[in-house]
This record gives sequence, C-alpha cells and structure tokens, in this order.
Amino acid sequence: MTPTRKPFKKSALAIAAMLVVGVAPTQVALAASCTWNPATGNWSSVGGWSCGVVPTGPANDSATIGLGKTVTVNTAQSIFTLLNAGTLNIDASTFTLQGGGSTTNTGTINVGSGSTAALQMSNSIDNSGGSINIANGSVLNQFTGAITGGTISTAGTGALVAFSNGNNILSGVTFNGLVDAATIANSRERIGNGMMLNGAVNIANGGIVSFDSTLGAANSIGGSGTFNLNDAGARLAIDGTGSTTLGSESVNI
Repeated sequence: MTPTRKPFKKSALAIAAMLVVGVAPTQVALAASCTWNPATGNWSSVGGWSCGVVPTGPANDSATIGLGKTVTVNTAQSIFTLLNAGTLNIDASTFTLQGGGSTTNTGTINVGSGSTAALQMSNSIDNSGGSINIANGSVLNQFTGAITGGTISTAGTGALVAFSNGNNILSGVTFNGLVDAATIANSRERIGNGMMLNGAVNIANGGIVSFDSTLGAANSIGGSGTFNLNDAGARLAIDGTGSTTLGSESVNI
C-alpha cells in the first residue's frame, strides 16, 4: 500500500469559523523531509526514503542523499530542496529542480549516466566541492539561477543550455565542455567570480554572455577554452566597473 501524506488539521475553532461563513475546510499537506537510507536504489522506491513517501517538488519536499549513497532516477521527477553528498544518476527525460527551492551538491550528479536525460534547473545550485557530469546527448537546461563553484563537465554533444533569463550565472566554476548560448533565442549567461574554461562557449541567435564584476570578485578567466560568436547577433559583454582578466582563451568571431 502506498503511504499517503499526513494532512495538516485545522483547529476546531478555525473549522467552525469556516462553517459559519459557508467555507468548506481544506486540508494542507505538509512538506516532507526525506533522507535516502539504502546504499543504492531508485528514487521512485518509497521504501528507500525515511519519510515514507517519494519526495517531490510540487509538495515542496526536501531530499537528502548522504555520503556513500547512490540514487538512480529513471522516471520524470522534481524536487524542491536537494542536498546531495553522494551520487545522483539522472537517467530520466526530466529531473526538475523546482523554482523557489535550493540545491546543494557536494557529491556527484550524473546527467545521462545510462541514457539521455535532462536536468531542469529552476533554482540555484551550490556546487562547491561537487561535480556535475553531462553525458553525450544530455543537457542541463539552465532556466534561471546560479551555479556556484565545483566542476561541470560535458561529453560529446552534452551541454549546459542557457535560456533567456538574466539571472543565469556561472560563478567560480571550472567548466570542462560546452556552454550553449546559441540554441535558445536571446539566451543569457553571466560569468562572475572567475571561471576555469576548458571547452567552448557558443553564442548566437541573440545570445549574450557577459563577464560580470558586479557578482563579486574581479573576474579571472583561465583555462584553454574558446568563446565563439557564431552570428551577427551574438554578444560577448563586460558588465560592472571591475576588471576581467583573460588567460589563454580565444574569441572567435
């Protein structure tokens, strides 16, 4: 039998007041705080979670995956708050980090570890000390929010895809692979607090990538990567009043 969420029960006084004015009382499901228990398993397995339900974004649940734990996602899921210190393998069509929530990754997130997948990012990711790996044919869709620290790596056609939101930020990230600011019209990516780029940033279709000193420390862009301006609408900008230092990167126009 599938566990059900325990509703929040209103007080008798509140219910009585509703009945007086002809309003039917409602039951509000509380957000669940869930910790993964087994060493390995599937996200959709109820028995793996301490809360007795599969944590989900629509319910504003939190999911904690501890050090040494491995969880695989192979059906579409969403989560409000994610704390990952272990390994999260995303093999689903979509795994959504819900807007309004938060994500902390000190472990490893594999996007498309076994099949093509999409990590849908609608909240910020504190990736300090963590790694995000995007496999061939898979994507991290950055709808909004910052990725701070840690390492992001892509393989083959795998990419971080920037959407048209001025709050898309890469801050203090080591990036090995492809940043796609070309596929989505008028895409936006801001780079702050330095970046190590070993790969390519492709800009086109009205896309703008900016070195933004308003985000914190002066930018120092290291590595051996390339910024490609692939059409007349592509822009590479410098924002703020600070400085940006380019290492061995090249800009191709």
